[in-house]
Order: sequence, then structure tokens, then C-alpha cells
Amino acid sequence: VELDSKFQNQTCGLCGDFNGVQIYDEFISNGDHLKTIDYGDIWKMNGPTETCTEIPGHTEQCEDQTELCEQLLTSLAFSSCKDLIATDSFIKACAEDMCHCGNSSSSSCACPTMSEYSRQCAHAGGKPQEWKTDQFCMKTCPLSMQYQECGSPCTDTCSNPKRNQHCEEHCTDGCFCPA
Repeated sequence: VELDSKFQNQTCGLCGDFNGVQIYDEFISNGDHLKTIDYGDIWKMNGPTETCTEIPGHTEQCEDQTELCEQLLTSLAFSSCKDLIATDSFIKACAEDMCHCGNSSSSSCACPTMSEYSRQCAHAGGKPQEWKTDQFCMKTCPLSMQYQECGSPCTDTCSNPKRNQHCEEHCTDGCFCPA
């Protein structure tokens, strides 16, 4: 979730308070720290035709995934990110994703967390390198386009053929025309 600065100190909810404080008071209830899954359950709402499924609580097997997630998120592809974005919360989220994934032996369960880490790194001014492969978190693009982890959101046009050279926006991942 991205918000304009005018909403700072004006929001609260599942994603935090947007108050600049990285300590999440939301995870504290009556002085007790809540587990992430318990906090998420507080916000769970059933719809008229759908019911949220129960997810089993944190198990020790989740701890086993931490090392793999740490290797993935501190790899060379993210070397420009390490001083911009704290990895601890992403490593923890990655381990939880891997733990609760239907195919626990597949590291592809880490893809959503890694994609978000890459996106936040780029938003903070980092330049994440290509980390997706044909075997890992593959992203398919339409014919005549190619995937880039850190491409320019300012594409050249016929009326502005050098727009990309003067782009002030942070890079973004997605499908782009070949250079």
C-alpha cells in the first residue's frame, strides 16, 4: 500500500499506522505481543457467501525456512537494497510463506515476498538486479516484450523519444519493449 504524505499520522490498520515508527503497536494487545497470524485473525471478516479458512499457527518448521529466505534476500541481485531496506521483516515473511505453502519444498513460495522486497528497494532508490529465472519465479511477457526487474516507468514515445533519459521516477519491474 502506498499513500501520499498527506495521510501520514492519519491512518491505522492492518498495514500499520503510517507514523514513521517501525515498531508495530498493533501487534500488542493488553501488553502481550501477538503472533502475526493472531493479529491477522483480528482483521478477518467473513463475507455473505464466503468464509475465511483457518490457517494453522506458527510451527517450528517455519524456522527451518529462515536460512533459505535469508540467502535469497541477501543475494547479489539485491546488493543495492541492503542499505536502503531492512531485510528482517521480509525474511520473516518469506519464511512464513514458505512454511504455509502447499508445496513446502518449492522455493517459489517465496516469490511474492521477494517481489515486494524488490519493489520497495526500487521505490527507495535501489536498483535490484534480475533475480527471476525460467525455473524460479518466472514472469512471462507478451511476445515482443521482455521482463526487466528494474525498468524505466517512463517509456519513450514518438512525440517524446527521449522521455526515458529524463525520467525522475524510480524503476519498476514489468514487461518492456526490448532496448
